[in-house]
Amino acid sequence: MKKFIVEKNIPIPPTRKKGKWKEVVSIMEIGDSVLVKNRLQACCLITSARSHHPDMKFTTRKIDEGIRVWRTA
Repeated sequence: MKKFIVEKNIPIPPTRKKGKWKEVVSIMEIGDSVLVKNRLQACCLITSARSHHPDMKFTTRKIDEGIRVWRTA
């Protein structure tokens, strides 16, 4: 069984920038697209969009440069 060590006074590192996908989605119009590096980023973008704008729809396609995400509605 693995043992865990409880440590005290370890500072919490700062969080990563929040809201970068929210900013991108907020300016996207129907027919606009964004190129992202991988499926994880595409999923994060779409998940963020749906949490703030449930009526928005997206589609993705793999291309040579990465994954392109289009807003379709």
